[in-house]
Amino acid sequence: MRRALVAIALVLLIAPALASAAAPGAKWADQRAPSSRVQAEGSGLITVSGRLSVNGQIPDRGVVVVRDRRGDARAYLAGEPLDLRRGERTRVRRASGVLYVTGSNVTVTVIGDDLSFSIAGHGRALFAGSGVYRLDDGPEAEWAGEWVRIAPSSSPERRRARRCADCSSSAARAR
Repeated sequence: MRRALVAIALVLLIAPALASAAAPGAKWADQRAPSSRVQAEGSGLITVSGRLSVNGQIPDRGVVVVRDRRGDARAYLAGEPLDLRRGERTRVRRASGVLYVTGSNVTVTVIGDDLSFSIAGHGRALFAGSGVYRLDDGPEAEWAGEWVRIAPSSSPERRRARRCADCSSSAARAR
């Protein structure tokens, strides 16, 4: 009888832990933020900032600067981890290979030739030099040296950007 009670007590203690381990997505589902995707190719400077995941190729010698404002970012260049410290900039000169950076409040700057990058998340990007980028399923745009909002199509920022330039806010509300 005593063994049966101990077994039942163990099952009652272990079952919740096993259930949460079996469904890790459910635990974090309420903390996920909507995201957007950007594809960029060209030569010059790419700077992205926000809650992002950055993955790209630096074929020749380039410069990489990563700043982790929250302290939770991870960065790898050519398969080697970069040493990031909260609030400080980590700079790599003569960088080449695949760059991967992810973080909840991170800024990544890459300078180089023939860059090819994919960015996912929520934030903003600056493309200066010569190249093209595509935000989500939108049309290709030339690098113009202006900040671009990386926001999901359902976000208020993207809805405001889609409004026509001739519409006033009162006319838009009346529709």
